Amino acid sequence: PLLFSAILIVLRQNVSFINYPNATHYHSFPLSDLPPILCFQDLQLAYVPANASVVRQITEDVQQSLHEEQFEEFVKTDPQSGKILAAIVFEHQFTHDDEPLPLQVSYHLRFTYSPRNAPVREKSELNPNNDLDWHTLSLFPLFQLPGPREQHEPHGGTPGYHREGFLQVQHAVDRAIMKAYNSTAAAALLKRTQVLLARFPYPAFMYDVFILAIQNQLPLLLVLSFTYTSLNIVRAVVQEKERKLKEYMRMMGLSNWLHWSAWFLMFLLFLSISIFFVTVLICVKVSPNGAVLTYSDPTLVFFFLLVFAVSTINFSFMISAFFSRANVAAAAGGFIYFLSYLPYVFLWPRYDLLSHAQKVSACLISNVAMAMGAQLIGMFEGKGTGIQWHNLFEPVTVDDDFSLAQVLGLLLLDSVLYGLVAWYVEAVFPGEYGVPRPWYFFILPSYWSGSPRVTLLKEKEEEEEAEKVSKGEFFEEEPAGLVSGVKIKHLAKVFKVGNKTKEAVRDLTLNMFEGQITVLLGHNGAGKTTTLSMLTGLFPPSSGRAYINGYDICQDMALIRRSLGLCPQHDVLFDNLNVREHLLFYTQRLPDMAASTLTAVTETTPSFFACTFGRHYANMYIRFDYVICSASIYCAGYHMVIVKDAFCNVSEITRLVHMYVPDATLESSAGAELSYILPKESTSRFELLFAELEMNRDELGIASYGASVTTMEEIICFYPSLHSACVYPQARLYMQQFYAMFLKRALYSWRNWKVMVAQFLVPLIFTVLALVVARALPGSQITPQLRLVLKQYGPTHVPVAVDVSAGPLATALAEIYAAQLPSQNAIPATNITDLLEYVLYNAMREGGAFNEHCVVGATFRGRSRKNTEVIGYFNNQGYHTPATALMLVDNALYKLLAGPDASIQTGNYPMPRNMSETAHSQLSEGQTGFAIAINLMYGMASLASTFALLLVSERSVKSKHVQQVSGVYLSNFWFSALLWDLINFLLPCLLMLVVFRVFSVKAFVAENHLVDVLLLLLLYGWAVIPLMYLLSFMFSSAATAYTRLTIFNILSGTATFLAVTIMTIPELKLVDLSHLLDKVFLIFPNYCLGMSFSEFYQNYEIITFCTSSDFAEYICKYYNITYQVNYFSMDEPGVGRFLVAMFLQGVVFIALLFFIELRCIHVLLNLCRRHKKIFLLAEEALQPEDRDVAEERKRVLECQPVVESMVGSPLILQELSKVYSGGQSLLAVDRLSLAVGKGECFGLLGFNGAGKTTTFKMLTGDESISSGDAFIDGYSILRDVKKVQQRIGYCPQFDALLDHMTGRETLSMYARLRGIPEKYVTACVENILRSLLLEPHADKLVRSYSGGNKRKLSAGMALIGGPPVIFLDEPSTGMDPVARRLLWDAITRTRESGKAIIITSHSMEECEALCTRLAVMVNGQFKCLGSPQHLKSKFGSGYTLLAKVRVVTELEEMDLQLFKDFIESTFPGSLLKDEHQGMSKHCDDPNSILLFLQYVYCRQYANALCL
Repeated sequence: PLLFSAILIVLRQNVSFINYPNATHYHSFPLSDLPPILCFQDLQLAYVPANASVVRQITEDVQQSLHEEQFEEFVKTDPQSGKILAAIVFEHQFTHDDEPLPLQVSYHLRFTYSPRNAPVREKSELNPNNDLDWHTLSLFPLFQLPGPREQHEPHGGTPGYHREGFLQVQHAVDRAIMKAYNSTAAAALLKRTQVLLARFPYPAFMYDVFILAIQNQLPLLLVLSFTYTSLNIVRAVVQEKERKLKEYMRMMGLSNWLHWSAWFLMFLLFLSISIFFVTVLICVKVSPNGAVLTYSDPTLVFFFLLVFAVSTINFSFMISAFFSRANVAAAAGGFIYFLSYLPYVFLWPRYDLLSHAQKVSACLISNVAMAMGAQLIGMFEGKGTGIQWHNLFEPVTVDDDFSLAQVLGLLLLDSVLYGLVAWYVEAVFPGEYGVPRPWYFFILPSYWSGSPRVTLLKEKEEEEEAEKVSKGEFFEEEPAGLVSGVKIKHLAKVFKVGNKTKEAVRDLTLNMFEGQITVLLGHNGAGKTTTLSMLTGLFPPSSGRAYINGYDICQDMALIRRSLGLCPQHDVLFDNLNVREHLLFYTQRLPDMAASTLTAVTETTPSFFACTFGRHYANMYIRFDYVICSASIYCAGYHMVIVKDAFCNVSEITRLVHMYVPDATLESSAGAELSYILPKESTSRFELLFAELEMNRDELGIASYGASVTTMEEIICFYPSLHSACVYPQARLYMQQFYAMFLKRALYSWRNWKVMVAQFLVPLIFTVLALVVARALPGSQITPQLRLVLKQYGPTHVPVAVDVSAGPLATALAEIYAAQLPSQNAIPATNITDLLEYVLYNAMREGGAFNEHCVVGATFRGRSRKNTEVIGYFNNQGYHTPATALMLVDNALYKLLAGPDASIQTGNYPMPRNMSETAHSQLSEGQTGFAIAINLMYGMASLASTFALLLVSERSVKSKHVQQVSGVYLSNFWFSALLWDLINFLLPCLLMLVVFRVFSVKAFVAENHLVDVLLLLLLYGWAVIPLMYLLSFMFSSAATAYTRLTIFNILSGTATFLAVTIMTIPELKLVDLSHLLDKVFLIFPNYCLGMSFSEFYQNYEIITFCTSSDFAEYICKYYNITYQVNYFSMDEPGVGRFLVAMFLQGVVFIALLFFIELRCIHVLLNLCRRHKKIFLLAEEALQPEDRDVAEERKRVLECQPVVESMVGSPLILQELSKVYSGGQSLLAVDRLSLAVGKGECFGLLGFNGAGKTTTFKMLTGDESISSGDAFIDGYSILRDVKKVQQRIGYCPQFDALLDHMTGRETLSMYARLRGIPEKYVTACVENILRSLLLEPHADKLVRSYSGGNKRKLSAGMALIGGPPVIFLDEPSTGMDPVARRLLWDAITRTRESGKAIIITSHSMEECEALCTRLAVMVNGQFKCLGSPQHLKSKFGSGYTLLAKVRVVTELEEMDLQLFKDFIESTFPGSLLKDEHQGMSKHCDDPNSILLFLQYVYCRQYANALCL
């Protein structure tokens, strides 16, 4: 809003006003002669009817005689009709030729439809008070300007009553009527009386043509100024819904009304501040030329804008209720918002034809109501009064019946209606998340009272107790005597994915008890999160029931959520809040959070009801655990892990294990770890096995070993899987990459076809509407008859002045004149000697309101004792006051002659259009081109923004970076996108041509112009698509990008187009500035599009008119109307300059795109900062290093890095450092030196923030290197980053996946980017899918993947194609145990094939299983480095004994204490590290006791100690 206010202020500053400090007076004029311009034309006077002699007497020069219908047909069809000055039509039925006129005569005059003598400037379409017709539909101009209307026209000007001869003919007819009544008396009276007319004087004023711009464009500017606000509201509300934040807050106890109230108040406060400054800017004089709104009350303007803001907020809420995706909502919201303004475009030209009911009905659309109100404000400004509180309930003129108060009331009504719709739709159709209510929910007492429906709950409980059945060997019997806080019965959930259905949860029945922790375990996609989502109200169940604390989840979720806590699987956090603010928000806003009786936790440290993969969690904390497999509940030995030494003999170890435990199975041999499953039935033989292993550790190559009871992880790893390696060639094919990138864009469009179709239709719909509006605008209609009577103006005052020296005739006439006024609903103001002073005084006192109730007057004075002069005064602010003033004067004369009952009633009934006027009207059809240009630009603004959506999404999730790391060429990435988008853009362009053909828009279809129009559209696409690519770098959210880019396109197109168009109005005297801005705005594709269409259309219409006849050609030359035969001419109105500009824009934008992508500026800045950073590193002393770290640094610094990285160590880091500049420089990575050899898996460990991910970003090219260098496969990352990226695989910390692709398509794309030949791509992808157990999900969209499956896919992307160096940043986060083991196997096979792998992880188990060497990072430095066993031997503290005691609740402390006493006495020196829920952890010195002896003692006393 502030921006558009600034536009108005700039216009205000450039449009000056003229001050007239003195009153404006006008001379009187006689009515005896026609205007000189008519005297030299051979014009005729027609009369109707032709069968009365009295009419023939009245019409002295009769040339045409016929009936009125025949006369109209004659005018329309006969070229000679242009020679008729006017027709006099008497409205009486004459039965015979000699019948006299009645005493009360009624007639009307019919002049040509278009005034023939109007000046050229009065024939402009941009002038709202033009002279295109006689304005018989209204008494006052629809739009007015302060000061006297037609200031320099003493005879009144528009619509030309004097210059067209209307007044002269009217007076002549009136005189002839008097003569027809009494020829002698009339001649004597008229000889003694002279009738003159004169304009009212006008007091001092300022002539300000700027108000014309306000009246024309204020509604559109207000709509455009609030468009971004509306889009932003819709996007914010839907984005909160899409990210589950809304449902999460509701789960935590936030009531629905409070949620909406918070949004409403926030936006209202924001807009109130904005509107306050807008009001100040437009109502306060900020320039010498005055304010934008000079006369209106600022408080009322503020109130009007505030009410409109309220309706806009509620309108946006209503729109948001229908959508679940922020991108789609923002796109549709902008379209619907502007679409709701378009009815006003239809209604504005017909405003004076609309009934009151129609205006009220139209204002049920808030944007139409706002536009009506803005139009009223502009009208009041034009009157010179402005909108004030005292005239709030008054219409602008007597022609109108609509006031601003009604607009305000309707805007508030709209707000209520929109709010009700949003409330209802959200309740019945909550979208993807939330439980829907029945359609009749608002009539249920429970909705309003909040009382739960717990009827039959006891019966349900008794029924469940009665139907308890044995659930098989995998289910433990439920405890007796405990209260079930959660009761789930036959719960099921079915999702519809495309045309298929997926059963996520099937017939789930279980109880969860108060005071206990219940955990759900299972594979990725087993249904754990879906179950939690149903219990917390995120999803409605498809069937079955569940009760929490006795409340039904389908009916009483609001009450359940008062005592519910949830930690979801994926973080639901507010980006703009910090940690403290989050906690303050949930504690202050949601006080029940602390008192939650049910807490649901998904894949995190468990609390109460948990859903996890962590076996250590499950073993330590769980009272009851359930394993979910294939969406149903099923439910387990020992697990021995051996850490291999450098010379480990795996086959001999396996032989030895099978000798003692024949049924043992080798579970895995991943990295430095061997894992065996030892059956529970063979526990008696474990003692001998452990003793044998202990005595032969060195011979067998065993670094260490340990054993534990079968964990929950082994239960989950119940199903076997197949593994196979991926074989691939090392080809790099440019065209294959292009194909992969092109296919990615095509899949995005195909998978989002609904959105894409909607976007294509937006410009088409707007264009169709523009054509419908242009054709429906009132044009060549027959204007109605207007009776020239005073009472049509409502109650008025008529000043009647009689000169002190007036004779008896003047006095008598004045009395008769005053006597007729009451019948005209007027009050005479007598006892006035000087009418001019009376008018000036009252006009000054009352302001613009004076013009409405004082429209005519008269002065009677005696020129001599016998002769009288009568001056009829008229207020020229009204169109028809001159003829009305004359009618009253002539009536006074007729009444004096024929008595008080006599009267003359005059009407103005223009002729229909003749042939010449119909031809001339073609020039005014330029409004069609204007309407098409405006609507096309708005539609294209929405369409163009969609080209940036995928780019922003790719960059925000780091997918683009991973694609670059996978070797894609920048030219492939961008030109494939450009080609697809141009093909995409071609479709709406072709449909646009079809629309033009269907509507027969001659300017665009005649003479093969369709090809020219297609060229215009395609050049626009060539220019705007790269511009959208460029601007996409400014955004990190696709929804935000769409919203703001749409606004940018509107501003750079519609706003600039309007500014230049407004400035071309000659009265504004800004034509030179408009030419300058036209050249400046050529940098915007949207401006070029709008102007080219408008100029193209206008040029065609001018050519059509100017070449239609010799007369038309003469008119065009006379008025200097130019056109270009070559439409592509560089001169106006040719469109050549716009075509050249759009072509150059495309070239420049693409060049800038590659300039940014190649980081030219970034490289230059880094070169400037590099010395500073090196100086900072030099100042930072290298802290004392571990010996292993120092030896590694020495080895790296002494080698030849290029040669070494090509031969033995594919990855070499040489003093690698990273310094982040800012207020305080941060040393993130400090001089790392490292060499990773072929076939080595190197692990980076460290706390969060230690510098691990920053190191990865530097090595993959995502971050610049401050100092040092890195070499990969012989190439320096500083000098050959593209070649480096083609030789690495990268699995980032957070999944860099594209939701619109399937897993198979994603892997195929990366295989092609790696250069794998097309014939091997399918086989390679299948191997990866099989290795990671992704085959069941291969053809599902990534957006439907669980968190663990997404990590599998990310790891597969890094492994595919077998690059020499692979970076894995926490690859197994969120994976289930089966997937984790499979990933480890795949990584191990990759390592054994000779690849160098660098992995970061927080899992010590993972690092032991995979890594050949480890390094621990602290504050950007390596603190220790070596093999896992080396580090354990160097820093380890002995064995760890984990034991769990079977405890009874009442005896828990006693049983646990008994076991601790046993450990202390049996193993002296053992330290208790932790104890919880019967689980204890002890650390023992390996020198004091052997592992197998620990096992022997614990096994011997297991029963006694309840182990």
